[in-house]
Amino acid sequence: MARNCGRRFVLGIDVGTTSVKATIIDPTTKAIIDSQWRQTQAEKSCESGSLVNEQDPSRICTALQHAVSMLKKEQLLRVSAIGICGQMHGVVLWKCREAWSRNDFRRYELENTSQLITWQDLRCSGEFLRTLPNPDSHLRLSTGHGCATLFWLQRNMPEFILQYDRAGTIQDLVVTMLCELNQPIMSVQNAASWGYFNTVKNKWNTKILRKHGFPVHFLPEVRESDSVAGELVEDWYGIPQGTPVMVALGDMQCSVMPALQDEHDAGG
Repeated sequence: MARNCGRRFVLGIDVGTTSVKATIIDPTTKAIIDSQWRQTQAEKSCESGSLVNEQDPSRICTALQHAVSMLKKEQLLRVSAIGICGQMHGVVLWKCREAWSRNDFRRYELENTSQLITWQDLRCSGEFLRTLPNPDSHLRLSTGHGCATLFWLQRNMPEFILQYDRAGTIQDLVVTMLCELNQPIMSVQNAASWGYFNTVKNKWNTKILRKHGFPVHFLPEVRESDSVAGELVEDWYGIPQGTPVMVALGDMQCSVMPALQDEHDAGG
């Protein structure tokens, strides 16, 4: 159980395309108590003109933990919840129980994962997308969307994806790691960003996908965006074991939410 004596702060983490940010917030006053950011330097070099856009998840994980470690320790001790958002649409694959470990300093290190195939990846050409089934979704499928990328990998690199048995966005991987979850848990926001997700029924288009040979075992469990995904399994940079970790959100929704709240407050 988390030790919550006098604790009232929230740690927010944003896993961006080029940097990660960690901010401690007072949820009552909305005041920023402390904030740190680090460049990830995670982009993988590709040949000029390549359609591939990938990033190294281990570099992202290292930058994230560096940012958190630079926050004031006395404030980290008062964190009562952790919220994470990040770049949408992309996909990273990993092997259950083999994707991370903790070193002698109790820092997480990623091991058996794929590269993060980002939302900027262009391998799913218009011609390829036209071979895919129409999704039962309000969103049009596009290159860089997680399900489109998994379709491409299944058809073009089937041996590659056999190495893994889990998938999610990079922020889903972070939540899974911190909570030591067996199965990744994804928010409705990130599920919709992958494609083939019906937000009215809150369900993947499993029948459509299975019929066309999609590896449906990679689809994460989906929960509402205000749900708790799990708890810290160990103390993490002073944040006590048992602290709840919310299901990861999309960066776009999180950037819009404060503006909507401010507008509502101004309207009184």
